[in-house]
Amino acid sequence: MMRCDFCNQQPGQWAYPCQDFEMPLHGSLSHGAWCACEDCASLIEQHAYNALLDRAIAALAPHDALIWGLLAETYQLFAAHRTGPRRPARLEVN
Repeated sequence: MMRCDFCNQQPGQWAYPCQDFEMPLHGSLSHGAWCACEDCASLIEQHAYNALLDRAIAALAPHDALIWGLLAETYQLFAAHRTGPRRPARLEVN
């Protein structure tokens, strides 16, 4: 089952096509589409990135200010590099 790239919850139901971009701090690349659960996808569709950030922080690191700043920058980059509308996420089977 796919996980949400924003809050790490399952299931990740939606894929958002995105150009590759360099992630803050560690410089690794984000490659391709991002997966979102229904709740995070709803926030993305509303362009409610502050609420999306609050949701992710609550799930991942509720007391870590450094993580908050890094995720805020990452989500801004995601929004700037998104290339199209959401589509259903599909689990790839090898």
